[in-house]
Amino acid sequence: MGGTAGFLSERDPGIWYPPKDFAHSLRPAQMFTQDAPNGLEVVLAEADGRPSDADMRRSWSARRAGRVSPVLLAVFFSTLDGVRVSLCGPTDPQPAYHAIEVSRVERLVRAALDQPSHHAATRFLQTALPELGTSVPGLRHIGLMAAGILTDEVPKMTEWPAAVGRAAPLLMTRDRTLFERLGYCIEDLGANTRMLTIEGRRRAVAVFCNEDELFDAPAVRFGGATPASFALTVADAQEVDWAILTRTSEIRLCAARSGVGMDREQRGKAFVELNLALLSPEQAGYLDLLFSADALTDHGTLEKILDRSNRFAAVRTQEGPMTENQGQIGCIEGETIMLERRSDGIALAVGEVEVRLSTGGVGRLVDWLSSYLDQPDDSPVIPSDDPPPEKEPGHRKKPERHHYKVPDLIAAGLLDVGTVLILTYNDREHYAAVAADGQIEVAGQSFSAPSGACRHVTGWSTCNGWKAWKDPEGRTLAELRNQLREMRSDG
Repeated sequence: MGGTAGFLSERDPGIWYPPKDFAHSLRPAQMFTQDAPNGLEVVLAEADGRPSDADMRRSWSARRAGRVSPVLLAVFFSTLDGVRVSLCGPTDPQPAYHAIEVSRVERLVRAALDQPSHHAATRFLQTALPELGTSVPGLRHIGLMAAGILTDEVPKMTEWPAAVGRAAPLLMTRDRTLFERLGYCIEDLGANTRMLTIEGRRRAVAVFCNEDELFDAPAVRFGGATPASFALTVADAQEVDWAILTRTSEIRLCAARSGVGMDREQRGKAFVELNLALLSPEQAGYLDLLFSADALTDHGTLEKILDRSNRFAAVRTQEGPMTENQGQIGCIEGETIMLERRSDGIALAVGEVEVRLSTGGVGRLVDWLSSYLDQPDDSPVIPSDDPPPEKEPGHRKKPERHHYKVPDLIAAGLLDVGTVLILTYNDREHYAAVAADGQIEVAGQSFSAPSGACRHVTGWSTCNGWKAWKDPEGRTLAELRNQLREMRSDG
């Protein structure tokens, strides 16, 4: 039996009663409500074992009952490893997250309830929930460090134990106070920016975002630019190497000059980000080693980590092709198909058999594939083993071309930046996020088209991402695109 005693002990819980159609396998316990109009409801229940997805979804739907207030259902149950929690919500019964440590759920719920509105709480949960299954919830990085350096190597640094001790008390600290306690002196640059200095030397531009201002979404306060791009522009003008942005519990460090990190050709794309509401005290060392004044000073810990990352990448290059140059694209009769980029062309390997394509051949292949980047609406979501239907002799249907892309959906207000997309494959749910530029981000990797993100998570080369990815309301991207087409045709 899983117990909820002691959960959010600093708050006064309420009592709730199971509505009709609530699963009998779940026993109602406590409830916590956000202090805001139509505030988030966090309803706790207990079960004798891990609840089924069907019971979670049915119970969530019964509690939500079409009301405006978002609902997060948390079911506690005992395992051999201790009490674990399954979660469902906040605005849709899909997906359910299972067997999460109580401490992680407690940090998540506390941060959600502290949001200023139910809209902000919903956005926070939709972003944070997919991170609970990662090795370090609350840590996200793109292009700045080599894969594995942050999670595998940084905790082994001699500075790690002391960094944890210094940073753990700061996880509930926010905005200007956080920077001061990280060791910076703060100078005002303008209404929206600050300069962080160390011993009188300017080190980083800081931007404090409001809770409704996403880092990568255009904001009125920043002249229609995104806070991230605005911060980088100011950093350029001030001739500093770093820009740091904060928003509620989130803090992001961006490389403001080119040549920093793994993604050297795309200035501003390289960053590391922490969500202090999700980061455990045992993992708090990341805040100190990456964001503190001691980190950004000359020969500081950030420089050490970047040097270690560069050495790691150099060793990988000497040993063989880097992972970015090689990837799995499918399988044939159990044999993995590997694609590898080489200086003289492309190599396709199936088991022990290898086929090489010349540079000219690659160009022709790309031209052919480009015509299929937008899958026709009648193409399969994910290929099956069923034989294709017979076609009339000589009949060749030209795939219908779609001119609308994900950025068009964002511009039309049909898809919000930061929306968590869901794809179900082999009874497993995969998650992606919509970036401000229309890229689809999956586990730190960005894809320019939904089908590319679909191919990445399924391994199928002909996956139709427009029909596979769904928004939290269960609408496919293809449905949203059709809606946009109708809007434009009516206009």
